[in-house]
Amino acid sequence: GEGSVQVRGPISYCAQTPWIQNMSLRNNVLFGQDANESANLHTAYEKALSAACLLPDLKILPDGDETEIGERGINLSGGQKARVSLARSFMSANRSQIILLDDPFSAVDGNTGNWIFEHGVLHLLHDKIRIVALNSHLHLLKYFHRILVLDNGVIVADGSPHELARNHRDLIARVTGSSPDDLTASVSPVPDSINVTLDAADAVEEPASIKNEGDHVAFVNAEPDANVDIPKAPLVMRASTVALIQKEKAAVGAVSYATYIRYFSASLVPSDFFEDHTFYEKNNSINFTSWSRFVYGAILMTVLLVLFVIAQLGRVAVDFFLMRWASAGGDKNDDLAKAYYISMGVMVAALLLRSKMLIHFAILCSKNLHAAVFRTVISASVPLFYDTHTIGEVLNRFSKDCETMDVNIPEFMLQMLVNQLQVLSAFALCIYASPWFALIMLPLAVGFYWMFLYFSSVSRDLKKLESVTRSPIYAALSETLTGLETIRAYGDTDRFFQNYLRRMERNEKYFYHLWMCMSWVTARLELASSFILMAVAILTVGLRSAVSPVALGLALTYSMNLTALFQRTVQLTIDVTTYMTATERMCEYLTIPQEQSTLPHMAVPVSDRSIELVKEKKSSSDGLEKKDLIKWAPKSGKIDFQDVVLSYRGNPPVLKGVSFSVRHGERVGVCGRTGAGKSSLMVALFRMVEINEGRISIDDTDISQVPLQVLRSKLAIIPQDPVLLTGTLRFQLDPFNTFSDAEVWNVLEQVNMHEAVRSFTFGLSEP
Repeated sequence: GEGSVQVRGPISYCAQTPWIQNMSLRNNVLFGQDANESANLHTAYEKALSAACLLPDLKILPDGDETEIGERGINLSGGQKARVSLARSFMSANRSQIILLDDPFSAVDGNTGNWIFEHGVLHLLHDKIRIVALNSHLHLLKYFHRILVLDNGVIVADGSPHELARNHRDLIARVTGSSPDDLTASVSPVPDSINVTLDAADAVEEPASIKNEGDHVAFVNAEPDANVDIPKAPLVMRASTVALIQKEKAAVGAVSYATYIRYFSASLVPSDFFEDHTFYEKNNSINFTSWSRFVYGAILMTVLLVLFVIAQLGRVAVDFFLMRWASAGGDKNDDLAKAYYISMGVMVAALLLRSKMLIHFAILCSKNLHAAVFRTVISASVPLFYDTHTIGEVLNRFSKDCETMDVNIPEFMLQMLVNQLQVLSAFALCIYASPWFALIMLPLAVGFYWMFLYFSSVSRDLKKLESVTRSPIYAALSETLTGLETIRAYGDTDRFFQNYLRRMERNEKYFYHLWMCMSWVTARLELASSFILMAVAILTVGLRSAVSPVALGLALTYSMNLTALFQRTVQLTIDVTTYMTATERMCEYLTIPQEQSTLPHMAVPVSDRSIELVKEKKSSSDGLEKKDLIKWAPKSGKIDFQDVVLSYRGNPPVLKGVSFSVRHGERVGVCGRTGAGKSSLMVALFRMVEINEGRISIDDTDISQVPLQVLRSKLAIIPQDPVLLTGTLRFQLDPFNTFSDAEVWNVLEQVNMHEAVRSFTFGLSEP
């Protein structure tokens, strides 16, 4: 770019899209300050809440200003989020000289916008530099000292309201949609006290209605008997009793053998079970019970273990027959030579087959478990899962846990089984050479097993805690990146960096202790292995005349590797046990709450044991069979709400017996204060949350009986918060490639964006 921008003084900033952190409303507003630090800060906090018209909300929120706000403010309405962001900028005014408000009133109604502008922008910030960008509430322009009008990145008008009304009348009329003389009309301040209408059950934003009376702004109450005064007394704080976001918990105890079986059983699910839906359609009468696949998984695991044992026996046989053959003279026609070659062939075949099978089924397991968990997450209940779990937790499962299943488990499981069988072979050969070796080997084996149990319980729990404490790191990173412009505007990067470091340090603490435990066990294993080697050497010398030299030599050869083998085997066994917690954590997501109804071939797993095909019961709605509901499509589009009651997560209802009808071709405007339930009507219509009571029908068909995918494919919505996906502009408009380019261009013309898109270098293919 060109030119320069100079800013002198700290800045307070309210973004156009409110940025809300996953913490209490109080901490969102304070933004790092402590209201209890001084009486002045506490007073400033109360004034910020009052100016942002948040005091009525505190009467309704379950824990007042200590109510936990979920990620991205999921439990707040759009207007509430905007006002929390405004309150944050008002609160920060005590340490800022420049206040930047980017279209702050777009998410609030006119009444609330007037209140916030008068008590916040004009009064509370009266001694600050206030720069406000407006796309709505343009009737407030007359209150500004100076107005800049921008068009296509260029200032086309600059001056006071009187100057613009005199010199740019046509421009002002076009921009504001009203007479330029309105900019010069006399203004009167809003009264100091105001009563706010409050419905104590479900209202969230309760400003009074505003109506213009000449040049004055008068506030009137819609329901005088239900008024609640905005309090002037000190704000009463309440302790938080409800946690919205569920804390991720680390499972206690060892990973069960069922988890290992479940790991292999997942690899036996056909791939088209998840991908092309052909499996559902061709086998929708088959019920794949979890126990049958559980048994198949146990059989597969047993077969793999047998192959590993055969490969190790073949390796021992190769060494044994080679030494016998060499001591017999090495005649190539000797039976020992044939036995050697046969043993070699069996060993090589078993080695190849065991490795191929393990890697093949491990890849299938990772692929199928990922697909199954992805299906459950995509079809998870919004209020019961997405509203109560952080993005960081979900990313942790799909990143680190999936990586562990893809990379670590197959590699370490292969090495673990090989090393375990080699240790058993060394023990067996030593005892075969002389039973006296059992006096040493068996007690040491018990000692090693005790050490393994002692260490594995500690390392396993440390690994689980390390995995759990990794989720807040992902959550903090995601949250920080989302609000990066706000953080930088406030000059608060150091505080967020330190907060991120604290989360990293908490995670690294468990990681450090895990490695210290490994060093502890390594030292003891090396010492014990040295004693074994010494004892075997002494017994070998003492028994040299009573035992076959071939057997002694073979036993001594294998026992010389015991030092490294013991250490490596214990570590690998613990590593595999630890890494299997990733499988355990992924399987936990197979039990998350699901949306109630999907297409039969879109059914998703709900069992924690395996991936099950859930058959939906045959249902009907007004005479329509299930096969008709799958092909259902609205004809006239008549919508009927009949005594609809809806609540979120068992909380008090937000819709209470709502009944209305919308006939074909009607345009219906739904109005109400922020939090009155307007968005909840859309939520109910799309069945994002199932209604508690009543009935919603389209063309006399109860939508609760229509498969979700069918229902949602026939409805369209422009959400309050825009959602953009990664990809080209055309993909944003038509992600399923259903429409032609001509139809896409026609839509762009309807929203007056065709000229802007044509100016792009790649047109519809612009990324």
